[in-house]
Amino acid sequence: MLAEYYKLLKEYLWFKSVSTNNNFIQEIKNCSIRLKELFEQNNFQVEIINEYWNPILIASYFVDNNLENWLIYGHYDVQNADQKEWRKEDPFNLYIWKDKIIWRWVVDNKWQTLIHIISIIKLIKENKLWYNITFILEWEEEIGSSWLIKFIEENKQRFKTDFILLSDWNIIKDIAIIESWFRWGFNAKLEIKTANTNLHTWIYGGVVLNPIEEMTKLFSKLYDANNQITIPYFYYEVEEISVNQKILNAKTPFNQESFTKNLWISQTKLKNIDFYTQSWRKPCIEITSIRSWNIDFFENSIPNLAVANLNFRLVNNQKYESIVSLFKEWVKNNLSKNIKYELSFDQHNKAVKIDLQNKFIDKAERILTDIYKNKVYYLRSWWSIPVIDTFQTYISKNILSIPLWNEDSNMHWVNENFDINLIEKWLNFSYNFFKK
Repeated sequence: MLAEYYKLLKEYLWFKSVSTNNNFIQEIKNCSIRLKELFEQNNFQVEIINEYWNPILIASYFVDNNLENWLIYGHYDVQNADQKEWRKEDPFNLYIWKDKIIWRWVVDNKWQTLIHIISIIKLIKENKLWYNITFILEWEEEIGSSWLIKFIEENKQRFKTDFILLSDWNIIKDIAIIESWFRWGFNAKLEIKTANTNLHTWIYGGVVLNPIEEMTKLFSKLYDANNQITIPYFYYEVEEISVNQKILNAKTPFNQESFTKNLWISQTKLKNIDFYTQSWRKPCIEITSIRSWNIDFFENSIPNLAVANLNFRLVNNQKYESIVSLFKEWVKNNLSKNIKYELSFDQHNKAVKIDLQNKFIDKAERILTDIYKNKVYYLRSWWSIPVIDTFQTYISKNILSIPLWNEDSNMHWVNENFDINLIEKWLNFSYNFFKK
């Protein structure tokens, strides 16, 4: 099974199915066509639906009327990549380093979806598949697809299912994980304009305001020395974390040395708090980019415009409208007077809680315990996966979210990788989960 997996993974990864760049639209279509061929070669009924922007692929395998119907979700789109980001080799080529296979896009989400495709195909060939299976593979999970929501809402009757499986996100190295709760949030964009055009530094240097400087001065006030957000009343509705919960979080396995080494970071901002209390229970605001349009490093002009993107991660009880209002007021009060600026907000996603009291979760825990010979941890995630709420609303409440990747995979970044030593365990879990 491993040899077949490697072969298909390499082929699957060659498709540059980047959803955030229109230059790769044909690659997205080619990827969906190859997936269709793979499913059809193994007697699935397959349909590619093109009415919702890029293709949504539906692949179904029917075993018996008396068996349960299970749905597996995945996305075949990936983040953009550029050779200049980190190494001489093309990021689209396989690169092996120690016990890692490094390839931009290897983890999210092609790797995890393929685990389930391979194991189900093997069960079909052995006549051991115990469920009627339907795959939904789409192309825009990365940005919380409004197209997928529309598709599910308009086609919910065709997806009558007993259970839904996703594989994405959170994990602890070599420890079995089932996800139980997802934090929520939204994005913001701040544009600062200080002039009608760029101005030459020889004439105006030291005279006019620089929007990049104003932006950085503003954001330098966002956190205090204790890593607490300074926006007044930001924490007003945040629930207090109990002492018992902090103890449980602190006992959750976490290797600080391995974490910083494998992610190539020098240090963390954690002060008097453990990693999981911060990432599961505490809100945060991250400035994900600041940019202007002076592309040439040596261009002798002061930019007239700077744009920053921010990502808000919120927790229980915090209200979207309240946080937006508080942030607007904070920007207004902390920017220099008379500076023109615009704020916009988008991709507001709700928190998601998965019901863990069902037989599907119990089966997963039994298999994972047997494979890992260790306790299964139920984790809260620092991210939101909007499609879970969509499925809960329109199809089924019975959902299992189980990640199949290593915590140092560095998802979405230049050295995205998977741990070769864990492949067999993940294939073993998927194979046993879909058989009787």
